Amino acid sequence: MEEHRLKPMVKHDPKIFNELYERTELLKRKLASQIDHRRFGVDNSEIISWFDVKFIFIFNKYYSRFNKDVLLGHLINGLKLFKCRILRSAYTFKYTQSIVSFEPYHYENDTSLSYQSLNYTSESFDYESYQKARDFMQGTLSREAYYLFLLELNPPPFIIKEMEAMGLNNRKKIPADILVKYFELGNSDDSYKYINNLRKEIKDGVSKARINFSKS
Repeated sequence: MEEHRLKPMVKHDPKIFNELYERTELLKRKLASQIDHRRFGVDNSEIISWFDVKFIFIFNKYYSRFNKDVLLGHLINGLKLFKCRILRSAYTFKYTQSIVSFEPYHYENDTSLSYQSLNYTSESFDYESYQKARDFMQGTLSREAYYLFLLELNPPPFIIKEMEAMGLNNRKKIPADILVKYFELGNSDDSYKYINNLRKEIKDGVSKARINFSKS
């Protein structure tokens, strides 16, 4: 995914490289497991290889500038940010052409995000209509709320596994504590307030969408 950005390896101590590689191995696998590889048409090992490439890129960039411990911090932060970038790209046109469902969980007060709630029926479903609905929400919501909107439409494997562990169907509303954990926001009142505010924004956006498409 970022092979084109790689440069020849800088002169370095192989022991340091191997140590940092091993210390970030579990993190890379954890981050890769939170990405639905099916959206990219590859297997999980390919996703892991993307993180390996990112590791080399960051290592090359910062090796001569920082000591080992600081370099490790840059590697950890860089890999986490890279995961977010992959997740964002998972919802671009290139990777969403195969999506044939617009039926996530229901918000309170029956404010459904289902395709039918946007005045479409399963019989009339087509990608062009889906794109119109998605474009409307993108133009209505903030970037953060739109990202959460898409994530809840198509939960990644990490969230699905967490919900299954709680005995919940992945079509149900995703508990806020799972989202806080997924986004690594920290277990605080502010984190839950942030998620709730985004959900309120999405709920308002769905109401606007329902009105907009009822006129179509």
